[in-house]
Amino acid sequence: MISIRIDAEEAGRALTVLGANLGNLADPITKLLDLGLEDGRANLESRGVMFNEGWAIMSPWTTKVAKALYGKVREPLDVLEDTGALLLSLVKDAPFNIFEVGDGEGEAGSGYLSTRTGFGVAVAMQYGTTRTYHVLGDGGFTVPGIPGRPFLSWHDERGDEYAGIFAEHALAGVNTPEA
Repeated sequence: MISIRIDAEEAGRALTVLGANLGNLADPITKLLDLGLEDGRANLESRGVMFNEGWAIMSPWTTKVAKALYGKVREPLDVLEDTGALLLSLVKDAPFNIFEVGDGEGEAGSGYLSTRTGFGVAVAMQYGTTRTYHVLGDGGFTVPGIPGRPFLSWHDERGDEYAGIFAEHALAGVNTPEA
């Protein structure tokens, strides 16, 4: 005789473990958010090259304003790395870091504000500014605001890796028959 046998008791035990694992997703959410912050730091350090085409440099006027206001002489891209505080804010538990995880949700990122003015540096970096500057001289002209330089986001090309983190958590402790 040949037959196919189903052991519902074993399936029930596996579903119980699976249900318990899905009841608290804090661990995989933490891993995903850690990965997101790591990617954000790598994207900042690569000046946007890691996950996109790179960032446009800031207006030459940005450096002129920085020199006039702060006495600093820099290249346009160096303005983004002035203090290193934005990069540091993407490290868990560092100043201005956001990292909150619950059973079924979480959030991580940067709340970095200029300590001198309170200006939302992290938000302006991610989305840019709409403010334009009128520059006087030779009749005057207008310079657009800071372009967005997205550094913190989920990446489609890593979707399988993200899903694998949840799958590994969900299936932990579930005995699967060997092929």
